[in-house]
Amino acid sequence: MQDYLNFLEQLAAEYRNTPLNAADKNYAIEVISRLESQQSLEGRPVKNPPILTASIILAPACQVLIPDAPWRKDYIDPNRILHQQISPKFAKSAGGLSLLDLLQK
Repeated sequence: MQDYLNFLEQLAAEYRNTPLNAADKNYAIEVISRLESQQSLEGRPVKNPPILTASIILAPACQVLIPDAPWRKDYIDPNRILHQQISPKFAKSAGGLSLLDLLQK
């Protein structure tokens, strides 16, 4: 699991809040998927890994919003919205925030 985290952290550091190229985006999606599977096997959540946003940026999970209130999604910066190919369940367990929960507060 640590290898997956290291890869994502290195990729995030390399791009520094700029969009990933197509190849690296695909690598990030694959690694995040494998990280989710590994997390399920080990039974312990990964806290605050870099995850992919709708604008193809890797951001700390705690800064990413899960688009569970689709009527508000268009009003939120895409740098903060979870990428559609990343599991909301994984994002939530990693520290992602529920857009719906934030709206209800």
